[in-house]
Amino acid sequence: MLLTQGDLGCLVHASYLAADEATGTTVVVDPQRDMTQYLYDTTQHGWHIDYVFLTHLHADILARHIELQNRVGATLCLGAQTQAEFAFTPFAHGEPLPFGHVWLKLLETPGHTPEAISVQVRQRRGDLDRERNCRTCME
Repeated sequence: MLLTQGDLGCLVHASYLAADEATGTTVVVDPQRDMTQYLYDTTQHGWHIDYVFLTHLHADILARHIELQNRVGATLCLGAQTQAEFAFTPFAHGEPLPFGHVWLKLLETPGHTPEAISVQVRQRRGDLDRERNCRTCME
């Protein structure tokens, strides 16, 4: 598993890329305006972006979720409580998304916005699973 964090400090906007190296399946969480970092990383490794997650509707930053979805043909995913004027796949609290040796688990975490979710990344290693919370994975 590869897990990277992109940080746009001037807007306090963190984004994440999680990839299963065996299958090439990649997920981008809260994509930033500059999509080239995700496209470069996936192209360099021969991977593909299959899912784009938005953790909440951003009034405070500019996310490029729809543009990235359209460019790579990814599935756009948000929390089940989200009310948006665009099509997306809703994920409920605790719902997993398995891909290769990686699993994402979605947690409804209302606070900043009512529909906010957090994404937990889990890597399967045989019978042992290692969990990482995306907010602390780079510490």
